[in-house]
Amino acid sequence: MKKFSIAVLVILLVLVMSLPRSLESYAQTIVNACKTRAYRPACYEKEIPKLMEKISMEDAFAVTKFVQEKDPQFAYCHVVAHILTERETKKNASQWKNVMLRCPMATCNYGCLHGSLIARFRGESLSDEQIEEMIPDISDVCEPRIGFNPTPIEKTMCYHGIGHLAMYMTDGKPEKSIPICERVGKEYVKTCVEGIFMTVFQSIDPEDLALVIDIKPKKEGVADFCKAFGSYWQHCRRESFFLFLQEAENPQKLNSLCSYAIDQESRRDCYWAYVNVITDKAFERGQGITSINSYCKNVPWCYSGAAMRLVQVDPANNIRLANEICQMAQNDTSDCYNNLLYYATFSFSAQSELFVSYCQALSDPWRNQCLSQK
Repeated sequence: MKKFSIAVLVILLVLVMSLPRSLESYAQTIVNACKTRAYRPACYEKEIPKLMEKISMEDAFAVTKFVQEKDPQFAYCHVVAHILTERETKKNASQWKNVMLRCPMATCNYGCLHGSLIARFRGESLSDEQIEEMIPDISDVCEPRIGFNPTPIEKTMCYHGIGHLAMYMTDGKPEKSIPICERVGKEYVKTCVEGIFMTVFQSIDPEDLALVIDIKPKKEGVADFCKAFGSYWQHCRRESFFLFLQEAENPQKLNSLCSYAIDQESRRDCYWAYVNVITDKAFERGQGITSINSYCKNVPWCYSGAAMRLVQVDPANNIRLANEICQMAQNDTSDCYNNLLYYATFSFSAQSELFVSYCQALSDPWRNQCLSQK
C-alpha cells in the first residue's frame, strides 16, 4: 500500500509539473526579475520576447498586458510589440502579411502592425527594379482584406509603418523613400512620410542606427537637413523633436521649439509631439496625472495632447485617465473632449462593445455625444 501511495504521488507530481503555466504567472516572474532595475520597461523589453521560445505571439501579448497591470511604469509597450511581431515574422518571412492579421486590437500603440512590416525588409535593401516589383505587394497591405478589417487608426499606423519599411527598402535614403509613400500611401501619405523621418531621428537599436548614421543631422543641422525635402520639410522638422527632449522638459520652451511651424495646425502638431513623450515619462515615473497637470498649466493644446496620447497608446484601458485629464483642462476643456470623441470612432468600430465601453467612461455631456456617433 505504501509503495502504491508513493507511486501515485510521483505520477501526480509529474502531471502537475507538466501542466502549462498560467500567463499571469509568467508575467509575475518577469515583474519579479525586473523589480530592482532603475528603469524597469527596458528590462521588460528584453524578458517578455524570450517567452516566445515556449508560448505563442498572442500569449506573449497577453503576458505584456498582465505586466502592465502589475507595474504602472510599463505604460508604453510599443517597443515590445515591435520585437514580438518581428520575431514571429522571422519564423517565416513569406507570411508577414498574415502575422498582421493576428495583431491584438488597440494594444501597445499599434506596434504589432509596425513589427510585422519592418521584419520583412529590415537588413534588406532593394534595387530600383526590386522596389518596382514590391510596390504592388505593399500597396494593399494596409487595406481591408479577408481577416483584416482595420479601423481608421489601424490603417494610419499601418501606413506609418510603411514609411519605416520604405527606409529599409532604400537602404536609408529619405529622398527615395518619399516617392514610395506617394505611390502607395493614398490619403495616408503624410503619416507614411512621418514614418520615414521617425526612422531618421528616433532609431534606437543598432541596426536602425547604422541605417541612418551617415544622414542623421545634429541639432544645429536639422533646419538645413529638412529643407531639402520640399513640401515635406515640416514633417521632417516635427519628427526631429526627439533631439530636443531635454529642452522640452521645460514647458516654457515649447514656444521656441515649435517656432518653425507656419500655421496653427502645424504648431499644434509640434506641441503634441513633445507632449506625447512628456505624458509617457509622467506615467513611467509614477507621477501620472499630477505631473501632467503641473506641466500643462498655461500651455496651449497640452491637456488635449496628453489625453490623446493616453488613448492612442491604449484606448480601452486609458480612457478613464484621459477623461480625468480633460476635466483638469481649463480653456482647453472642449477641445480636449472633442478629440476624445474623435478617437472613439478612430479607434473602434462605431457601436461595437469596445466603442460603447470607451464612451461610457466619459463624463456628461460628452458620454452621450460619444455614444450618438456613427
